[in-house]
Amino acid sequence: MWLLAQNDGFPLIFTLLSLVLLLIPVVNIVAAVVVSIDLAKSFGKSELYGIGIWLLGFVFVPMLGYGGDRYVGPAALGP
Repeated sequence: MWLLAQNDGFPLIFTLLSLVLLLIPVVNIVAAVVVSIDLAKSFGKSELYGIGIWLLGFVFVPMLGYGGDRYVGPAALGP
């Protein structure tokens, strides 16, 4: 999860703080959803696709990797 947050363009303080906060179960779930949605947006996909990454990552992540989708840049940096 830390590497995904780093690739999505989150600041370093967020990635370091996430290591501590991920020990709290509710924060862990929220952080996983946010990182999944930002990963989907980084590939030009919708928020719904990000929820799919969170729920069924073993299906949706290989679809990103082996499909024709291109990485368009960190979603956390721009609108």
